Amino acid sequence: MDSTTALAADAQLIRAIQGGDERALSQLYRLHWPMVSHFVLQNSGSEDDARDVYQEGVMVFYEKVREGSLELSCQIKTYLYAVCRRLWLKRLTTKSRLHGVRLLDDDDYGPYLNTGAEDDLHEAEERDRRFATMSEALTHLGEPCRSLLEGFYL
Repeated sequence: MDSTTALAADAQLIRAIQGGDERALSQLYRLHWPMVSHFVLQNSGSEDDARDVYQEGVMVFYEKVREGSLELSCQIKTYLYAVCRRLWLKRLTTKSRLHGVRLLDDDDYGPYLNTGAEDDLHEAEERDRRFATMSEALTHLGEPCRSLLEGFYL
């Protein structure tokens, strides 16, 4: 598939997701799963690790599409790869398993990794952190303050 055809297919997929088409989300899962699975498995991960990373990466993409804040400068495939790659590397670092592991495709994919996905991922992580902080603070409030705030903001 040439890049023009791929971009047209991506635009159609994005419109379908924006319209709430569940089949589009299923198609997205099927299309790019092998690429992410291969990357994680080749870089010290398990099938379960790959599933977790892919699920999280697709959710970042899905939320951006549904919010209308996705600004793609590449194919969906490249965007998802960059998000999932970043997520996996972060997990490896967290688990202290990165030491001594050479990522097999750094050189091959380097020019394609500047997709804006890192910024989107950072925003999603920051939003999750803020929600966790807010949730923790709400547990310390008494009634009716907690109910009023939850009713207004949630």
